[in-house]
Amino acid sequence: MTSLEHRGVMWERGVQMFRDHPLTGVGIALYRQLRAEYPTPGFENALAPHPHNEALQFATDLGLPGLLIWLMLYASAGFSLYAAWKDDSLRPWVIAVTAGLIAHAVYGLTDAIPVWDRLAFVGWWMLGLCAALEVKANLSARPDKSSTG
Repeated sequence: MTSLEHRGVMWERGVQMFRDHPLTGVGIALYRQLRAEYPTPGFENALAPHPHNEALQFATDLGLPGLLIWLMLYASAGFSLYAAWKDDSLRPWVIAVTAGLIAHAVYGLTDAIPVWDRLAFVGWWMLGLCAALEVKANLSARPDKSSTG
């Protein structure tokens, strides 16, 4: 079985988990523990750690509410980057963070470090940088009160 075929099998398993538990999900990081209930062909002797799709992992672990939160995280990151884009001095940062976030999102749709894993900090870090850029843009946009004296 090729790597791409394995991904398809893991995605099917995740979709089935989501269909069976749409409101609650199966629980955080329980994808690998449920191999008896949801067998994964090709992983009989090894644990499939996660569905290798970030959106599907949120849906599998946390159900529809988790998937909506994942979508809202990316939407709020987009709004933060748009707000920071208006500040000319922040544009190089916005471009860099946007490129990193796009790279992480593409990687997250084909493979992903489990979002609850200690090594998943890069994705959370990128979202934090989006928020920091918006805060910086808002602080830069304020008139300086000390000079109005």
